[in-house]
This record gives sequence, C-alpha cells and structure tokens, in this order.
Amino acid sequence: MHAFSRCSALKVIKLPDSLQIIGWGAFYECTSLEEINIPSSVTLIKDFAFCDCTSLKEITIPASVTLIKEIAFCDCSSLKSVIIKNPDCVIYDSGGTISNCSEVVNGKRQFYFSGTIYGAAGSTAQAYAEKYGYRFECI
Repeated sequence: MHAFSRCSALKVIKLPDSLQIIGWGAFYECTSLEEINIPSSVTLIKDFAFCDCTSLKEITIPASVTLIKEIAFCDCSSLKSVIIKNPDCVIYDSGGTISNCSEVVNGKRQFYFSGTIYGAAGSTAQAYAEKYGYRFECI
C-alpha cells in the first residue's frame, strides 16, 4: 500500500516478475512516472494504483490481470493509450477508473478520457469504453 506514493522523481520502473498485486495507491501521484512494465504475474490492480500519474502516456495491462479496481488510472492527464489484453478483465464500473481529468458538475464528479482504450472485440474493455463514451479500438 502506497509503496511509491508521491514519489515525484520516479520516471521509469520495472516491476519484479513475482509481483501478483499492484496495491492500493502504489503509484499514487507519481507525477514524473512515464513508463511502467506490468509483468504477466500481476492479476489485480487495486484502487488508486496509478491515480494522478500525470506523466504516464500509455499502459499495457497484461492478460493475467483479471480485475482493475476503482479509480486505478484516474486523472492521468497525459494518458493516451490503455491496452487491456484480457478480454474478460473486470473493470470497476466508474468512468473514473480510466480517466484523464475530472470536475464537479452540479455536485457530482464527472470523468473524461480523451485517449483510446484498446482490447479485443466484444471484450469488457470495449463494453467499458462504450458505456462511458470513450474511444475504443480492437487489437
């Protein structure tokens, strides 16, 4: 939990091949993080794991990941490409799970994502993108 949270100097990280869970807030507000390689041993990305990683431009989520929790990639302002390789990956049902920015409108938080979510046709990634009006492309 909060392993590298608010580490503003972290730009690139290679996670160990034995890692199974990316914990709650593990990279929260790592504002300089540009590149991360998620190993195929990871099965779960917890809440707020990459929230406010404002320099992260793209992320590939391996087929081993079966669950992406709430606000995992929230307010990642530079994020343009999210590749979700598991067609059955459960993505927490909130527009903020993957988003570039948010704002409060009439007392309710609204989320936006201007990038592209990539995944298999008929996948949960496609369903998620379509539900929230986000751009989706098949891989």
